[in-house]
Parts: sequence; C-alpha cells; structure tokens
Amino acid sequence: MFYVLIYLVLSYLGAFFLVCVVWQVFFLRTLYARGPRPGETAAPDTEAVAVARRPSRRSLAAAVAGTVTLALLPLMPYLVVESQSAAWGAGLRPIVAQALRDESMEADVVTLKVLRRGIMRIRVYVVSPCRNGYGEPGYVGGIVHLVKRGGRWQHEGEYGCVWSDCGSADGNIFPPYAAQGDYR
Repeated sequence: MFYVLIYLVLSYLGAFFLVCVVWQVFFLRTLYARGPRPGETAAPDTEAVAVARRPSRRSLAAAVAGTVTLALLPLMPYLVVESQSAAWGAGLRPIVAQALRDESMEADVVTLKVLRRGIMRIRVYVVSPCRNGYGEPGYVGGIVHLVKRGGRWQHEGEYGCVWSDCGSADGNIFPPYAAQGDYR
C-alpha cells in the first residue's frame, strides 16, 4: 500500500507539472501576448491586448480536455487492469482455480485481476485462502501464467507468490551466516 501511495503522489505531481505547462501555453501566451498586430506600428496597452486576444472556445475546450486527461493519467494502469478483469475475469476463474489445484493450493478464488492479456499469454493476479503451519487461516496472493494452446487457455506451470499470510521463514537468517559446524 505504501508503494501505491508513493506512485500516486509522484504521478499526480508529474501530472500537475504538465497541467501547469498546458495552462501556460494555452492561456498566458494568448492573454498576455505583446507586440503589434499585423498593420499596427506600436504595441497597444496590455489590457486591450488581453481583451482582444482572449482564447477561443475551441482552445479553451482543448485546454480543459488536456487538463482532465493529464489529471486522469496516473489512474490509467488501474483502469486497464479493472477493464481487463471485467471483460475476461469470469471466463478465466475456472482455469485459474484448476491452476491453483495444480500447485497444491486451495482452489477458492477470492480476488482475480487480469494484469496483462496478450494474444497467446495472460498474467492473472489471484488471491486465495490458505492455512499456515499452525492451522490458522490466511490468504496468499500470486501470479498465475496462462498460455493459449489449441484454442483453450491452460496453466503454463508458473506460479509466482507475491505475498502470503501462511508462509514461514523460520530458520532462515539474513544475511546468511554459517552456523557452527557448517562448511567443514
């Protein structure tokens, strides 16, 4: 969650910077343009230029559309994943459940998100229930890779665990120091 928050803050700051540039290009240059018009010999006063050279409705609409687009730009990856999940998630649920059974996991799918869909490959993020070593319930999230073979989607055999409530790192030491008697 922390990294998602950092992503959103940085991307909105970037979008805000781009919006500021768009506003300057469309409005400040138009409103405060100085210099004589064709056929004039001297530059008129600033207020007269500002009134005479107001942006047209078309340029105002383009600037507003550009601003809205730039403001929504950081949300695009989430919109893509949600739209792909809505379009193909229901059809992939039984295939993903079978893939979880192939990996000796519980086949109940709590959450399914289609991260990337290609012509021949799909990457799916799935959350399913699990039990830790003490029998307590938890959840595990991972990536399931699917491949299209013979017109049907099949589990490719790759499962990548992203996070787990049920895993254990007991006995692992980082950095890995040799225990007494090891390597002799």
